[in-house]
Amino acid sequence: MIQINKRSIGICILLSIISLGIYSIYWMYLLVKNTYAIQNKSNSCTSEMLCLIFVPFYALYWWYTRGEIVKQDFLKNGYSFTGSGITYLILGIFGLGIVSMAIMQSDFNSLKIETPSSQRNNKIVMTKTKKLTLCALLTALSVVLMFVSKALPAPWLQGGSITIASMVPIVAASIIVDYKWGLLSGVVFALIQMMTGFYPPPTQTFLNFFLVIMLDYILAFGVLGTAGIFYRLLGKKIWAIPVSGFIVTTLRYICHILSGLLIWGVYADEGQTVLGYSLVYNGSYMIPEIIITTVVLAALSEFIKKEADKVNG
Repeated sequence: MIQINKRSIGICILLSIISLGIYSIYWMYLLVKNTYAIQNKSNSCTSEMLCLIFVPFYALYWWYTRGEIVKQDFLKNGYSFTGSGITYLILGIFGLGIVSMAIMQSDFNSLKIETPSSQRNNKIVMTKTKKLTLCALLTALSVVLMFVSKALPAPWLQGGSITIASMVPIVAASIIVDYKWGLLSGVVFALIQMMTGFYPPPTQTFLNFFLVIMLDYILAFGVLGTAGIFYRLLGKKIWAIPVSGFIVTTLRYICHILSGLLIWGVYADEGQTVLGYSLVYNGSYMIPEIIITTVVLAALSEFIKKEADKVNG
């Protein structure tokens, strides 16, 4: 019988974050061994691991080719799967290797040689504790992606940045669990944003502080948690996942536009309307953010739908 290394995805992600990526190397080693196992290869995978760690762009090649190998093996044996070479390649290009690891691990965890997945009932019951844990991990992933992105130089002096799909985990939490937990995740993410980089208004009155907190943080990121509402209104179709992400990120853009109109318009150039300034300034980072989020959600749509169906049926 094939020996597959099965792991808790949540614990693996948590340990990877706590260890600053050290555990993720071991986790990757286990995934490489799994790909060897389904190919009935017994040789050492040390050289492959060294290439993954030290050879530039080899990881993109590995994820694409091994993703296709795993996909074809699952197809041949009649098992359901989420990942594919093209999915992993897109995630790798956006620097979301840890998401690829989670997807591949999820597929391996569901692998049972004795019973094809088509004959199994995969629906699971999530307690409040499990929901809280999952949402906390996804929020933590958003924070990590945000911090990695903010390490790069950015021209937005009044706030805003283009991130490595940092909004995707919040959207995923809303779709997989439900919108209430998604809203909670979005608000927590907003509070962390405030604590790590709050931009005070140019005119420092109580009303302006309140509006900045609400429009640029609480509402702007909290609205991401409503993705689950749109996903269900659109019939829980697979295409509804990226569409829902597009809708909620556009709503975030609108929040920032309103903030620009009400608070930040003093920075508009002479002869430029406040609306024009707000559209251009906020659009310079929000339009790329909308595109990145939508593309990554499209790549992850099969995985997210699979997990949502497990929880909600």
